Amino acid sequence: MPAGNTTRFPTGQLRVDARFLDGSTGATPTREVLSDTAELVQNRIRMTTAGLYLKQILTERASIEGRYHYKSFPDGNYANDLQWSTQYALYSKPHIVIGHRFRLLDFHKHGVSGYFDPNNYIANRGFASVYFENSAYYA
Repeated sequence: MPAGNTTRFPTGQLRVDARFLDGSTGATPTREVLSDTAELVQNRIRMTTAGLYLKQILTERASIEGRYHYKSFPDGNYANDLQWSTQYALYSKPHIVIGHRFRLLDFHKHGVSGYFDPNNYIANRGFASVYFENSAYYA
């Protein structure tokens, strides 16, 4: 590859967490190269993110979590990404959880660089998870 086609873009993540009441809070800046499709690689799409989160345990079974990320792209586009989730543990062994997740993703503009960049995208999702662990294995 000729030298004119190379790009230097340091990638990584820094994360700071702290206990807060009955949960945790934190912040995380990240830089990453988006490489999910050939179009993203060809367009050299990179993303720089600054995020905050808060997770609180409300009761022995219920918890809430909120996340906000500001995302910046090299084509001049940027986004606000807000997520909020609630979950409730039905059983402790195995650990069975149900919940709801809300997401608002809002980009400044719609581009043609190959990444998902909606304006005022709203999603409501229900979810369930099952987790089991003993001394020999987990699933």
